[in-house]
Amino acid sequence: MASPPQVDDVVYQMRCSKCDQRGTLKIDTMIPTAAEKQGIILRRIDRIYYVRRVTWKDV
Repeated sequence: MASPPQVDDVVYQMRCSKCDQRGTLKIDTMIPTAAEKQGIILRRIDRIYYVRRVTWKDV
């Protein structure tokens, strides 16, 4: 099993759906207090997949 992607690498792998540029994703990190840690839901990326769609044009 491959290791999960690092946060710094995800920024360069994602593209903006409007301008199609890479590196436009902003990620902030935080160090929560003990009280905040109890209410946090931790999520990990399960998988990243790309969908390719075909569009047809009448010629």
